Amino acid sequence: MLTGLVLVILAVAAMTVLTAITGWAAAAERAAVAESRLRAVESYERRRQWLDIPRRPWDTTAATPDHEETTPPLTQERPAMPRPDPRRVIIAAPILAFLLAVLTACEPIADIVPFTNPDPAATHVVLFGDSLGRMSQDQALATFATDPGVSVSYNAAGGAQAPGWIKAMGKVTPGHCVVYELGTNDISANTSQQAQWNTLAAFNELADADRIVAVTLNTTGGDLRGAPFAQRTREFNAFLRRTVANGTYPNLVLYDWEARSAGHTDWLLGPLPPAQGDVLHHNTIGQTEFADAVVDAASMCP
Repeated sequence: MLTGLVLVILAVAAMTVLTAITGWAAAAERAAVAESRLRAVESYERRRQWLDIPRRPWDTTAATPDHEETTPPLTQERPAMPRPDPRRVIIAAPILAFLLAVLTACEPIADIVPFTNPDPAATHVVLFGDSLGRMSQDQALATFATDPGVSVSYNAAGGAQAPGWIKAMGKVTPGHCVVYELGTNDISANTSQQAQWNTLAAFNELADADRIVAVTLNTTGGDLRGAPFAQRTREFNAFLRRTVANGTYPNLVLYDWEARSAGHTDWLLGPLPPAQGDVLHHNTIGQTEFADAVVDAASMCP
């Protein structure tokens, strides 16, 4: 609710700024046209006077009374600054509002559930996720609630990428285990290499956590979305496995959602092919499966 309110406020502010900028641009353009026309009138009047002095008997270019009546005088006042064309604002404002919504979705600065563990005897799990985690949040939290040995800070937002959560999450301190359910939006919006750099930057911020459990991406849905998404999905999973294998982050382990979801097109919203539906997000069955996967990933915490 708070995120939506902030988005509305941003959209209104942006529309106000856009209105002012558009009005200034339109006014400046029209003023320039008026200035140009006034110069042309002045030039014409000077030329007419030059032609009339001295007046020669055979000169046929002298102005006639009718012509004199239609020529604006030199003392004509300049046109007032015009009001902005409302059509430009009407067309541009929805576009800007949409772009703001997309940017806000891709770079969420969300309210993070506090990291402070209310029960020091319990394992404190912190989840950072995207829309997949958000859609399964209620079911995952209901399952977590049945285990008194776990306390959870569940943070998932649609469109989330690693840079957005880095800005929001602050420092994750020792005593916390992080379930890292991100990457889908990073590979959607960036090249494979940039998505991997984003992830490594997040892992650096999480270096003090007791453990990072990174969730691999669903390649079945990725394949259905076609290239280059499918290729980036496989490259991202391979990157996660290499990062674990080379030991750069001793606290990093993987939960293999790729293997668990393999072949399960029945877990996706669909319908297929992708041109007719959503082959990235989960239907009711898929949401239940993904919630179970999040809980299983948390079970890998020390």
